[in-house]
Amino acid sequence: MLRSYLFGLTCALLFLPGPVPAQNPTSDLGATIDRPPSSTEQPDEAELGPVEASLDALSLQQKISQLMVVSLDGLYSPNDTDRRFLADFPPAGVVISRVTTPANAALYIKALRLSAIETELGIPLLIGTNALAWEDLSDRPSLVFFDFPTPLALAAAGGTDSGRPVAALISDYMKVMGFNFHFGPSLSLSAYLTDTNNRLDQFGSDPLFIAGIAVAFLEELARNDIAWVPMGFPGGEANRFANGPAVLVTPRSELARVDMLPYATAIDSGLKIIHVGNTIVPALDPERNPAGLSKAVVNDLLRDLMGFDGLVMTGPLDVRDISSIHSSAEAALISLEAGADMLYWSEPRGGVVKAILGLTAAVNSGRLSEEVIDSKVRRLLQYKIDEGLLSREVPDAGKAKKIEKDKRGANATFHLERKSVTLIKNDGNILPLTEDRSMPIGITGVVAVDPLHKAVKEYIKNVLQQPITTARHIGQIQDFEIDRLTRGRSGFRTAVCVFSDAVRPAGQARLIDALRAQGTKVVVVLVGQPDQLPKLLKADAIVLAYARPDRIDRT
Repeated sequence: MLRSYLFGLTCALLFLPGPVPAQNPTSDLGATIDRPPSSTEQPDEAELGPVEASLDALSLQQKISQLMVVSLDGLYSPNDTDRRFLADFPPAGVVISRVTTPANAALYIKALRLSAIETELGIPLLIGTNALAWEDLSDRPSLVFFDFPTPLALAAAGGTDSGRPVAALISDYMKVMGFNFHFGPSLSLSAYLTDTNNRLDQFGSDPLFIAGIAVAFLEELARNDIAWVPMGFPGGEANRFANGPAVLVTPRSELARVDMLPYATAIDSGLKIIHVGNTIVPALDPERNPAGLSKAVVNDLLRDLMGFDGLVMTGPLDVRDISSIHSSAEAALISLEAGADMLYWSEPRGGVVKAILGLTAAVNSGRLSEEVIDSKVRRLLQYKIDEGLLSREVPDAGKAKKIEKDKRGANATFHLERKSVTLIKNDGNILPLTEDRSMPIGITGVVAVDPLHKAVKEYIKNVLQQPITTARHIGQIQDFEIDRLTRGRSGFRTAVCVFSDAVRPAGQARLIDALRAQGTKVVVVLVGQPDQLPKLLKADAIVLAYARPDRIDRT
C-alpha cells in the first residue's frame, strides 16, 4: 500500500498538469454560459450610479439575456426547465400564463423574487400575467383563478363604466399576488360579427369604446403601481385566415382614426410599455415584414410619428408566423434593429436560447454593436429603478389566500356577462319564449344544457332536455346524434340549441337544417368565440353569450 501511495505521489509530482484555463460552465439547456470574470473588485455604485454599476457587472451574454421576456412552463412554480433558464440566461421579465390560485401565484412569485436574478445580480424581474387571457380549459377548469368576463363580453355590455370595476378588481388582486405588469389584452379591433375570426380576447370593433377601456385599465392598474402592456400594436389581428399571418388591411389614411386610436389614446394617457405583434402591415411596410420586425412600424410609426418614448416589446418570436421565415437569432436581431427594447418568447426553450447565443455571436463578429445592447439594457434598468421594483415587498401567500373567498370577481362576471348577451336574429319574433307561442320546447346542445333547462323551467314547466354529450369529446355532432334528436320529435314547436365554438360548425349547422326540415323553430345560443356565427344563420333566432364554455357549465 505504501508503494502504491508513493507511486501515486511520484506521478503527481512528475506529471502534474500545468494551470488549467478557467472555462465557462455548460447549461443543462445545451449552451455555453458566458459568466463575467470573477473579481474582488466590484463596480463602485456611488461612482458609476446604480444603472451603470449593474450594467458593468453583467457579461455580454447576460446583457443580451436581459432583453428577453419569456412565458414560463411551470404551473404551480418554476419547473426544472424554467429554473435552468432563469439561472443560465437571466431575462428582463417573465409571464405566468395561468394563475391557479392567489396563494399559489404568491408562492410562485416569491420563488422568482428570491432567485439569483434579484438576490445576486440585484436586478428586479418584470413579472406579469393576463387576467383576461382566453384559453379553452374545458377539461381542466380548476386551472384558472381569474373568473372575469371576456374582453368581448365587456364590449357587448357597452360603456366603459362596465370595464372600470373589472380593471380595478384585477389591479387589486394582482398587487396582493405580487405581479408588477399586466400583459394584454390586445387593443386590436375585432372583425364585424358577420365576418370570421371574432375573438373573445378582443374588445370589439368600436375604436372609441376600446380607447375608453384602455384608459380605464391603464389608470386602475397604475393605482397599484402595476404597468399595463397592451398587446397587438398596430392591430389587424382579426384579419387572419387559415394558417397565414394576420394582415392589417386598413388604408394608411384611415389608420389614425381607426386601428391606431386606442393605442394613441393609451400613449397620450401615460403608457410606459407597449407590445408590438406579428401582424403584416402592407400599407406601412411594402416588404411585408411582421410588425415587430419592421422599422417602418416600430421606429417610424410608433416612435417618430406617434411619439412613444417608452419601452417596446415585440413577439412572440417563437411562433410559426416568424419561424417560417427567420431563425430565432435572425428574428431577434432584426427586431432589435427595428427598435425593440424587449423580445417576447412563448416558452423558455430552444428558440430564446438560440437567439441569445446568436446575438452574442453577432456582437463578437461585429455585426451588432455592443453599444446597441448596452443602450437597450440601460433603458430597461432605468425603468426598473424608477418604478422601485427591487424594493417592493415579496408577496405573502397568507394574504393572497384571502382573495380566494372574495366573490366580487365572480359577481361582477355574472352580472356583466348577463348584460352582454346579444340577440343577433329573431325572425318572426319567436323570442321571448312563452307557453302559448313556443311550447312544446326542447333544449339540446353541447354545453350548459342542464343549467339552461333548469332556468327555463322556472318560467315554463313543460320543457324537455337532451344534451349531446359525445360532441364535447370528439369535437363534432355526428349524424347518429342528429337522428336521435329528430326521430319522433316532430311535435316540438321550438328547439333551443346551445352551441359552442369548441365543436366544429358543420354538425351544428346540419342539426339546424334537420330540425327546421320537420317544422321546428330553432333558437341557437352560441357560447364562446362567435366566429362560427356565419355558418349558423339558418336558425330562426340567434343569441350570443360571450362566455367561456368551460365556465358556463359551472354557473
